[in-house]
Amino acid sequence: MRRDRNITLYLGNNPIRDAGVAALAAAAAQEGALASVRALSFGGAWGGNNIGDAGFAALAEALGGGALGKLKSLWVSDGPCGTDRRLEEVCRSRGVELRGAR
Repeated sequence: MRRDRNITLYLGNNPIRDAGVAALAAAAAQEGALASVRALSFGGAWGGNNIGDAGFAALAEALGGGALGKLKSLWVSDGPCGTDRRLEEVCRSRGVELRGAR
């Protein structure tokens, strides 16, 4: 019997940058990858992760394609999450609570 887990993936306070978010998004888009992640945090009290439009666009594309299907909460630190607002729209459509975005 497989036990379903509730996993929080905390990536705050490290310099993940756009390339790291894009790599995570590509990995998450693979069938079954990160299937138990319920919360994902890029937030941090000491300056964040230097994620810009390219990183958030990659994450929005992956989420829009069904990646991280059990995700319920996404924390992006206290800052903007892309100038085109795709990530906000995808989270809203999937019922994912987006925290820290302005």
